[in-house]
Amino acid sequence: MFRIFTSKLRRDFREQRKDLPDIYVDTMFYNEDRPLSAIVVNAANKPGVLAEITRTISEKDINILKVNVLDIPKGDRGFILLLLENCDKKCVEEVVESLKSNAVLKDRLFSINYSTAENGFVFLKYNNVLFDDSISFILLHQLLESAIYEVIKDNLMGASLFLTSFGRGIGRAIYDRFIKDIEELPGNTIDEKVSIALDLFCNLYKAMGLGEMSIEEKGTGQYLVSIKNNFECMALKKYGAGKGYPARTGFITRGIIAGFYEKLFNRVVEVYEEACVLEGRDADVFTVRIRESIFSRY
Repeated sequence: MFRIFTSKLRRDFREQRKDLPDIYVDTMFYNEDRPLSAIVVNAANKPGVLAEITRTISEKDINILKVNVLDIPKGDRGFILLLLENCDKKCVEEVVESLKSNAVLKDRLFSINYSTAENGFVFLKYNNVLFDDSISFILLHQLLESAIYEVIKDNLMGASLFLTSFGRGIGRAIYDRFIKDIEELPGNTIDEKVSIALDLFCNLYKAMGLGEMSIEEKGTGQYLVSIKNNFECMALKKYGAGKGYPARTGFITRGIIAGFYEKLFNRVVEVYEEACVLEGRDADVFTVRIRESIFSRY
């Protein structure tokens, strides 16, 4: 059920917000300097099953770092993941034996798989990673950082055109997947529908791990888009400006914004990068200008 890599992890520490949790995709786990055990239970979809499992573990004075139902249960059963802190191989074997011998859980546990590692990675063997019920993949920040840098460093002009077009495709696909038709959005007026669509765009951008976006209307057909922790410019931040490219390198981001706005308003859209974190700014800033009246479509 699991594969374990015991290689030492190079930790990249970053500031964490205290009021909001990080989102963990349940495919890989790491615990430094302490053993970490993972249990995946295929259990009956019945009231009280999860409570009895956690009670059995807590009676052994073992702390549960994370508990999660891995998927919405199908029919009469589902998968439950539990991560146990400071629990080595002997510890997790004792936990599994206690669960199997629990009279309350008899005939309610169909299978139990487990693994443990210390200073290593624990991988769950998944068929697919899903985002919004769509098959997805994970691209680590370090991988993206290297990829963007390699594309840009040798041919800035060609890279900017390629990356902007790449981003435009993503922006248009976001609209097609999540908006589809602005007329179907709630709201009594076009202004209200547009506001809802742009708010959804900001939330989707963050949910996909791309950055914290905010949008401000600056007049008819003009918008100011600010993005904190923008994935693209943050990827190049460690290189700094003067590495063969200018300080403003939000090419993919510019394309994403343009593609979404083009689909939303059905108009030609111009997007300009006004500021970048590589210049020492707190956020990346883009202006959006719609060439034609945004209301002539309706």
